[in-house]
Amino acid sequence: MRRRLAVTLYLVCLFCMLRAEARESDGARPEAALADYAAARAAVAAAAARGEWPGALAGAHTLVARCPDDPEAWALLIDAEIALGFLDAAERDAQVLLDMRPDEAASLYRAARLRALLGDDPGAIEAL
Repeated sequence: MRRRLAVTLYLVCLFCMLRAEARESDGARPEAALADYAAARAAVAAAAARGEWPGALAGAHTLVARCPDDPEAWALLIDAEIALGFLDAAERDAQVLLDMRPDEAASLYRAARLRALLGDDPGAIEAL
């Protein structure tokens, strides 16, 4: 299951990078673009882990703009929005993530956490 998820995430990132590469056509190799995106995503995750939420929020916005099909980028964005108190934006973005991955634990967890923060305890329980 983990291996399949890792391969799926890799392919989603590769597709996004190839699509961005085709749009930009600046001559860079797709492998380099993929590595650059993966490094950027790791940097945003590290900033979030350190509690540097403003930087994580800015980085997550950049990730989502570069690859809107990456659920991990959306999850990082939602986490930063929740940490900074932007609950309306987090609610909107959590719906995007739920639409993208309705049965994934990460999506359901963020939806439940957001519902609890908004005072909707029955909604949080239902999301779990």
